[in-house]
Formats: sequence, structure tokens, C-alpha cells
Amino acid sequence: FSLADFLPAHYQIQVSLVVNGQEVFSDSDNFDITHSEVIARPWIHTKQLPPPQDPVYTYQIGSQLFHSGRIREARPCLEDAFNKRPEFLPFAIALSRLYLRTGEYSKIESILGPFLGRVERPTYDLLFIMGQAYQKLGKLDRAIDVFNRAVDSYGSNFYLLNKIGECYFQLGRPKEA
Repeated sequence: FSLADFLPAHYQIQVSLVVNGQEVFSDSDNFDITHSEVIARPWIHTKQLPPPQDPVYTYQIGSQLFHSGRIREARPCLEDAFNKRPEFLPFAIALSRLYLRTGEYSKIESILGPFLGRVERPTYDLLFIMGQAYQKLGKLDRAIDVFNRAVDSYGSNFYLLNKIGECYFQLGRPKEA
């Protein structure tokens, strides 16, 4: 059965195999459903931490701190990971997400901008965060272009259409909005 209507929470599933009215096997396991857009429902993703000198270590710690709302503590970790490997998109996206939260939009442009031209089909996160940064910086035509690129690559959804509408409205073009 579908988990689409389940509220985000911690759950337990219990499964039994019954043959001719007799239970021959039974097992249970725990799982979580999250609000997070980065984890596809209902999958759970875990990673073992590498040694502390590896930038993936500070990235993982920084991501956990960020997602638990501890932004100030997450910042040095995510900045360290990105500074050690600025060409690695997951590090760039994580740091940009933090800067989006803290209102440092021009930093996002310098971090994610180079990735826009490098790949034929940028990730949804890259496009959505970059579009939001452009919007916040008042570069509304660029934001519309980036959001439309996300629609072309990933299909339309409420978030993208709303952002495009906001940009057109801010440009004084209510008909397009």
C-alpha cells in the first residue's frame, strides 16, 4: 500500500507470512517518513562517516547540523568541505542552501553559477536554489530563466510555478504571473 498519505513520523512495519493458517515467518523493522525534499519518500539514506580529515566528514556533520536547525554550527563544517573540494556539487549545494537560509544570496551566485554551464542537465536542487538566489538578488529575468530550465528538465510543480509567478509579479507583469 502507498505511504503517500502517511504523516512524517517514525513508524514500525511488521510482516508475517502465513501458510495454511500457520505463521511460518514474522519480522519487523523501523522506518521514517520525512518532510525533507532531499530524501525521496519513503527511502532512508545513511552513510558511514569517513576519517575526520576527509571533507566528506565535515560535509556530513555540517549537513546533520543544518537539518537539525543548528545553522551557526553547520556553517564552518560546510564551508570547510566546500573550500577543500569546490568542484564537488553536493558540497556546493549544501553550502548554498545554508547561505539561502542566512540571506547571503551573492555568495550562492558565485558558488553555483559555475555549475550552471558545466552540465547539460543541472540537478533540480542546483536550479531551484540558484533561481531563488537570483530572485532575492533582484535578477528576476535570470531567475525566470533558471526556474524555466528546471521546468523543462524536471516538469512543472507548485514550487517552480509559484516562483516564476512571483518573479513576473515583481517585474510588474501580472498577466504572465
